[in-house]
Amino acid sequence: MGERRNQSPIGKESLLAQVLDRTNLMRALKQVKRNKGAAGVDGMTVEELPEYLIHHWPEIKS
Repeated sequence: MGERRNQSPIGKESLLAQVLDRTNLMRALKQVKRNKGAAGVDGMTVEELPEYLIHHWPEIKS
């Protein structure tokens, strides 16, 4: 009990790395647009998201 597994840095094949992959995120955004997705809890619309990501991506990814 209370034992922790060794935590390694984000590897190329880790789930988080796959989620944060630019190609995957672009595909997800296109799918949300295609499905006419609604604004999130923060009120940001799908149309506002790309510009926001351009300016804040390094901070979000870290």
